[in-house]
Amino acid sequence: MTTLPALPSPLRLAWLILVLLASAGAGAEAPVPTFRADYEIRINGFGVGRATFTLERLTDGSYLYRQRSRPTGLAGWFRRERVHESSRWRLV
Repeated sequence: MTTLPALPSPLRLAWLILVLLASAGAGAEAPVPTFRADYEIRINGFGVGRATFTLERLTDGSYLYRQRSRPTGLAGWFRRERVHESSRWRLV
């Protein structure tokens, strides 16, 4: 552990205030950023599906995470099912 060299009294006070202000901000929770990501799924260069992932903050302060995927192209002719998953949670 390193120690700070002895500082004159006004500088010590300024250093202490700076450390306290920095640590006070560290405990504050920043909201989780929302996002959307779209992916195209390929096998050997052929598109076989699409997937979308989203995270949004709702008006009540909770979050909603969604994943949706579906087959496309030739795969869509043989498989029609779509996958929709969601999760709702609150950051405490």
